Amino acid sequence: MEFFDTIDALEAKLPEDVLVLPAHGKPFRGVHVRLEELRKEHADKLDILLQNAGQPRRVVDVFDDLFGNFAGGGRGGGRGTGGAAEWCRRTGASRRPWPFPTA
Repeated sequence: MEFFDTIDALEAKLPEDVLVLPAHGKPFRGVHVRLEELRKEHADKLDILLQNAGQPRRVVDVFDDLFGNFAGGGRGGGRGTGGAAEWCRRTGASRRPWPFPTA
């Protein structure tokens, strides 16, 4: 929810030709194209999460849904996965409680 709102706000405030200096990778122009890529990527991952939400799963069980072949997950992966699951709960996309049952 907040992620998509942030993308909308950035698109409204940033000119298309602004120079982006990312933490990883080379500087680039074309921020609106990149924001749309991020929006689509996150929406696609949330769709996968919802398609696989038919049974109780732990955060670690959905790492592959969100991150592909993501060995170990790490702390950041857990936060990202938990955030995605919370988005599903808040928007009503999933009726499962969060945290998802671990049984």
